[in-house]
Amino acid sequence: MNGVKIELDAQELGEILGIPATGFDIYVREDKFVLGKARLVELAQKLSQQSGLEHPVAVKKGDMLLLGPYLTIF
Repeated sequence: MNGVKIELDAQELGEILGIPATGFDIYVREDKFVLGKARLVELAQKLSQQSGLEHPVAVKKGDMLLLGPYLTIF
């Protein structure tokens, strides 16, 4: 702010804004290993539709495929 670097965690920002922030810091973490390796592999398999993955990998938004049946409402 005005050339001064300010760092806030989710809890501090929530207090300033007057909104609940419980769990937000985990949701936006760059280190997704808090979910555990097995869950990360499962998510990568589903998002990329590559069932043979054995290690967690990053899946870019443009590479994601539609998941299963979907419903179109007109």
